[in-house]
Amino acid sequence: MARVGRGGVVNERAMLVDTSAGPLGAIVAAPDREPHAAALLLHGGGTSGRPGNNRVFARLSRALADSGLIVV
Repeated sequence: MARVGRGGVVNERAMLVDTSAGPLGAIVAAPDREPHAAALLLHGGGTSGRPGNNRVFARLSRALADSGLIVV
């Protein structure tokens, strides 16, 4: 899915990462230009399965991708 941000277009895609404990779901957010850095966001988990109040991690990853980082 592509979203228009202040710095350009941010592309998001879902992926699965194979681990010894089983597959791990992730979303990759990337700018439409060559990224200048990378970031890995890990939320605390817990039993609720929610990635943060008011989608804070989704907003953060989109803002970082909009500023030129590739974010997992």
